[in-house]
Amino acid sequence: IKRWVKTIEFNVFVSGVILANAVTIGIQTEVMGADESFDPIFYSIECIFTVIFTAEIMIRLYTFGVGHFYIFRVERDRTITFQLMNFFDLVLALLALVDVFVLSHIKLAGVSFTVLRVVRILRVLRVLRLLHIIRELYIIITGLAQSARTLFWGGILLVMIFYICAIVLLPVVRGEDFANKPEVKTWFGSLTKAMYSCFVILTMEGWPQYADSLMEVKPWLWVFFVFFICFCSFAVLNLLLAVIVDNTMDVSRQFQEEHRLQAPLLPGTRLLQ
Repeated sequence: IKRWVKTIEFNVFVSGVILANAVTIGIQTEVMGADESFDPIFYSIECIFTVIFTAEIMIRLYTFGVGHFYIFRVERDRTITFQLMNFFDLVLALLALVDVFVLSHIKLAGVSFTVLRVVRILRVLRVLRLLHIIRELYIIITGLAQSARTLFWGGILLVMIFYICAIVLLPVVRGEDFANKPEVKTWFGSLTKAMYSCFVILTMEGWPQYADSLMEVKPWLWVFFVFFICFCSFAVLNLLLAVIVDNTMDVSRQFQEEHRLQAPLLPGTRLLQ
């Protein structure tokens, strides 16, 4: 068992079970309340999934020891390695056991019933386990996490641009020239509306109708739209995308370097445990 749990085949099996469980939860949510005759079937299926996931946790516990599920681990060189996903796996398994074998047999009402529903909804979070089982998902999410600071300040920059553009447009659209353009008042009638319209233009979704309505009265506003789209949509967004790609590539290189330095335990072993 110890040899099998470290192989790629074991991870593929677990990933398949997680995906099947996620699909089942989606189907159960779709028919929930519409036909109660399916409830025993879904309960039986959930019992099977819970037994499988509990067995998986027990196997990993037997293979890697209790320390595998600690929130953090102190290495020999006194560095701290966080294992949040492993701890997350254990918590989800315990919640599933409580839900299926305890809460399902207790008739609750009021606030307690709300707690029951929340616990059951948390089951779908099990799909997040794929993030540390599938290497590619792990690399993408880690790259996004490392880009969070840049994305935050990029968002602040865009809000500032929206604010400046709204201040520029408001005096223009409030003139008498746009009295017969009610849609313009709807899109740019206030500071917040103008900022939201700038965001919609940034997404390139239906921006020609905004531009055409304004340019019918003020043809020179083409300068504004050309500058806004070129600077925000093409320059700023592509710059943020480049940062995400660069960070993701760095994570991929670090992962490959760790994989190269670490002696493989078995042929087909997955490093990401």
